[in-house]
Amino acid sequence: MLGQDLYSSELHAEYSAEIIRKYFNKHYAYLSEDLTIAELGCGPGLLLRQLAILFPKARLLGIDIDPSAVQAAMERDQTALISQGSFTRTPWGDNSVDIVTSSQIYDYSEDGIFPNTYNLSALAEELRRILTPGGVFIPVSGDYRFTYKPQSLKIFEKCGFNIINKTNLTKPYYIATTNR
Repeated sequence: MLGQDLYSSELHAEYSAEIIRKYFNKHYAYLSEDLTIAELGCGPGLLLRQLAILFPKARLLGIDIDPSAVQAAMERDQTALISQGSFTRTPWGDNSVDIVTSSQIYDYSEDGIFPNTYNLSALAEELRRILTPGGVFIPVSGDYRFTYKPQSLKIFEKCGFNIINKTNLTKPYYIATTNR
């Protein structure tokens, strides 16, 4: 695995999907699996494909700003509804998504290494709009930085999210759920 880009690999997508599945099994096992899961910055659809395997009854949505990534995702997974556009202005309805995930979109925020693609406050507001009551945001891979930067947590909390599990070195993910 040395020399392989972990964040864009099938193995990484599988690991990320398992994090989401474990959270669902722990906290929502009593619910129907007829839920809607959205990936922000879906790229070529590697994570969406793994989510389709682990959540076969789920409605899957993806969005990416890059038209070539959207095309690749559409070719990879024909069951997911993939859109081209900004994840701060998604085409999805209010209260329409149960689980939102992301992988490596933090890098494009005003605080990231490719700054000024989007604003964290606008992202938090959009998540608040699209998530169902009790819906969750589960950032994976490089997006753990949403949780270990105090200013990011403050933005989500100000927008009405409860931080359930803050990132630390022994738990490399967190969950934010809406206050509804």
